[in-house]
Amino acid sequence: MPKAQILLDNRYAILHIERIKNFSQVFFALDTYQNPARNCVIKAFRPMVQKPQIAHRIRQEFCQAADRLKRISLVNQHLPQIYTYFIDSQTYYLVQELVEGKTLKEKVQTEGNLAPQEVRAILVKLLSVLSYLHQQGVIHQNIQPKNIILRRDDRVPMLINFGTIRQVLATIDFDGDRPVLSLKDTCNYIPAEQAFGKPIPASDLYSLGLTAIYLLTGKNPLDLT
Repeated sequence: MPKAQILLDNRYAILHIERIKNFSQVFFALDTYQNPARNCVIKAFRPMVQKPQIAHRIRQEFCQAADRLKRISLVNQHLPQIYTYFIDSQTYYLVQELVEGKTLKEKVQTEGNLAPQEVRAILVKLLSVLSYLHQQGVIHQNIQPKNIILRRDDRVPMLINFGTIRQVLATIDFDGDRPVLSLKDTCNYIPAEQAFGKPIPASDLYSLGLTAIYLLTGKNPLDLT
């Protein structure tokens, strides 16, 4: 491990900060507790909390969502494994497997549009994953070409960057007993009900359909209007 390396939780050596967006950050890190040390991805969320009474609820909901994702990631090969999670100074961290490979967005950008039979094969696999997730009460909420990786070793499509926890932690105000969610980080691949904080299982299917159109045509949703 390089000298003066920044450590998170006295364990994870930060190798690279991928991006900072709204209230979240993504780190590439090295788990120094593993022998040999293991590469991982750490997502850090720092929600915009204005009222003290929200903090306890956010903590509970984060832990529940992280536990659920950790459990389901252990039994499905199309999901990166969630190793653990921790909370430090009102920042919520999710530690997960680093998936090596090329995203579908990168594949289209570098190789051109995909053949219909290849798109069909990807969709069949991902629909099976979504069926499993929805049976477990989990909605991905962030399906788009850049969040599907073809794993380098076996080209298995992997769903990454769940939007579940980000939505839980997007609380910025309190309206009665209902948290109000930030809509600043929405994307063109989500349906209207999800943009207003009311995702349903069909929301994932909508996003996957738009993803399929992109794979076949190279056109983003805004290009279709």
